[in-house]
Amino acid sequence: MSKLVLGIHHVAIHAADFDKTVALYRGILGFTPCISWGEPGSRAVMLDTGDGSRVEVFENGTEEQPEGAWCHLALRVSDCDAVFDAALGAGCRVQSGPRDVVIHGEFDLPVRIAFVYGLNGEIFEFMQEL
Repeated sequence: MSKLVLGIHHVAIHAADFDKTVALYRGILGFTPCISWGEPGSRAVMLDTGDGSRVEVFENGTEEQPEGAWCHLALRVSDCDAVFDAALGAGCRVQSGPRDVVIHGEFDLPVRIAFVYGLNGEIFEFMQEL
């Protein structure tokens, strides 16, 4: 069987102050924008960390987030459906089954994604770029 999980695609966070958060990640940490989308109040951006891994920042956080800003860990996968099925077989629970979506930004990014709750309640996104 081929390797299904290819590495971390992105870690997603909810930003209480979107502009300051993006400025920190870009200016101080040196991350570069890959794609951004949304309208004021619901913006999002993916920032490359330098090795192809990304941080996804959503403009919908609050000052008081009981679990912190992190919302999910996205894994780059070769076969979204196979990883999803394997995760369910290992005891994970469905949050959202596999589906094709297109992230519309400066360019269209077609992906196949699925979300599961891990054994400790953590959320995994399986992302296969199409």
